Amino acid sequence: MKFQYLIPYYNMSGEKFKTNGYYQTYLTLNNFMKKDNLIDIDRTNITNTTIINKICPRRSLGCENLCFNIIRYNRKYINSKKTKFINNLTKEYLYNRTIFKNKLKKDLSELIKHSNSKNIKPVVRLNNMSDILWENIFTDIFLDFKDIQFYDYTKHNIIKRIKTLRQKNISNYHLVYSRTEKDSWKKISYLLNQNIDVAVVIDEELKQSLLDNITYNTYNVIDGDAYDNRILDKLYKSKNHINKGILILLNAVYTNRRKDSPGFVIKDINEL
Repeated sequence: MKFQYLIPYYNMSGEKFKTNGYYQTYLTLNNFMKKDNLIDIDRTNITNTTIINKICPRRSLGCENLCFNIIRYNRKYINSKKTKFINNLTKEYLYNRTIFKNKLKKDLSELIKHSNSKNIKPVVRLNNMSDILWENIFTDIFLDFKDIQFYDYTKHNIIKRIKTLRQKNISNYHLVYSRTEKDSWKKISYLLNQNIDVAVVIDEELKQSLLDNITYNTYNVIDGDAYDNRILDKLYKSKNHINKGILILLNAVYTNRRKDSPGFVIKDINEL
């Protein structure tokens, strides 16, 4: 089945990503790299920076560099037709949100039908390289599609976002906090104690060392690169009776070390 709107995630071998009976899709709301600049989605006076600020306002220098390097690394999987499609998608989100929403609802309905036919559970990550507050923009999406489990990484105030989800009775949207170089361990540990999972980008050697120890400062650590479907983390915590947040360790393989913002990629345990 072809999804006109939800773009399947492809791993490095180009295969559709499925884990433990879940079907995962990404809604990609960013413009891909062309040389060293973002492709301009229109020919108005709106700058690329303005566009990025609308779809990922809390980004840091470190995470921005990481996103761009991932895009360059995956360029062989991104053809010009798909790039044009994604640019039009972004334009619709910014300038014609009604059409955008109608298409999204249509494709979520198709996703449910497809998942039912395959006897798998639909999981959707709405943000890929964006950080949009969907619960404020399209609240009814979550309420109308309760059979779909949504999840996202976020750099927004996650305590506030979770509170909003509760107030709006949205129970099928799971959020993971994405650490930046600006975050202190005091903040990270506070979130973990609130049972909020935190993703950190970490050097491969240090990552393996932490995984071997299973925990760090009493907090469980997991390999975030083993799968991206963060709904599985909830099952892991439930199975192991974990009542705190877990540290999700992500490899820094895509980053350009010469351009890393100091502290974004954790290379020494003291940096955490």
